[in-house]
Amino acid sequence: MRKSPLISWSVSWGTQTEFDLAPHATGLPFAAEGESHRGAAKLYFVLALVFLVLAASATFHTYVPVAIAEGMFALWALAMGVHEWSLRQRWEFTETSVNCRTRSMLARRSWEEPLSAYAGVVSKRKRMGFRLEEDSDPGRKQLYVLMLDHRTNPGRSVKLYSSRSPHALWPNQTHYGKLLGLPGLIETRAGMVVRPAEDLGKSVRQRVAEGSLRVSFDPTTRPAGGVLQVRVEEDALVFRAGGCPWGIVGRVLPPALIFSGAVTSVLGLMLGPWSHAILTIVGAAQLALGVGTRLAFWLAPEELAVSVSGVSKRRRHPWGTFGELSIPADLIEEVAVREPAGNGKHTLVQVISHGATIRFGALLSDTEKNWVRVCIIAVVSK
Repeated sequence: MRKSPLISWSVSWGTQTEFDLAPHATGLPFAAEGESHRGAAKLYFVLALVFLVLAASATFHTYVPVAIAEGMFALWALAMGVHEWSLRQRWEFTETSVNCRTRSMLARRSWEEPLSAYAGVVSKRKRMGFRLEEDSDPGRKQLYVLMLDHRTNPGRSVKLYSSRSPHALWPNQTHYGKLLGLPGLIETRAGMVVRPAEDLGKSVRQRVAEGSLRVSFDPTTRPAGGVLQVRVEEDALVFRAGGCPWGIVGRVLPPALIFSGAVTSVLGLMLGPWSHAILTIVGAAQLALGVGTRLAFWLAPEELAVSVSGVSKRRRHPWGTFGELSIPADLIEEVAVREPAGNGKHTLVQVISHGATIRFGALLSDTEKNWVRVCIIAVVSK
């Protein structure tokens, strides 16, 4: 058995964003060691100090039950701080198992799971705030995570990688999938899209050419009705659909502003002189903003151009286009219909590469979205 490389890492429990479990491991077996982030321990120590001060104050005022309760909270916070400060963890991955050992001054725990108990390396996106941002924007509002996904016990799943930037997500999924000999998994509304370990890192075009991805597309089976429009523009097939760049917020905001503006204007007409002037102006502004926003979305539909050379998305208004994003065909890793980060109520057609994701069709029906997905794969794989 060859010697296992040792990779050290630091993890901030619950708050760590930039994290990579074993970036330099080249094969099984390998091990990784880590320690807790001292920030969590410091927070517990501060809480312990606060509760101790409160307990002392309650004791001074002879509030004995309150003092006892606050003293117990102080002891709990102190114990948690000591636990977090001294926490160490070691992972061992072999050809057959995953072993985790956790130890601190107050506790020791270990478990072992067979490697076959894990379904694969799943990519997840977690919202870190209330704004949704495009995948191509490495902002601070989304966290891109890779997990070694346990089939039956989520508590035994292992975080492998996380970052605020999407640019290294796919290369790292390829790295860990091949390292562990497990498939890559992509969450969609219909379930998991499974990518065999040997196919990780390959483009859609390569997988179709090798036969590991099969697609059968008939352009005459285009779904009837709906909001999807299709036209041919030079050597590209162009899909056009209504929608807005703000997702579900943009679909709710204009009618909400229009309704609120109408109610406010009516109240202004019914109430006294001062209310009449102020509420009428506010109501008129809300009506104008709601109607203007809805009109802007209607005048700026999204277009998706698909050709043998790649896929590009843009928004078109009467005076031109804006917001264009393109991905060459050779770099397209996956085409899926799935939910954006932090939203499980609507899906989008997503064209995914190492560094960017094109999203399209928020207002399309599920049938139209799946038809567009198959069409994209068929065109870019020619």
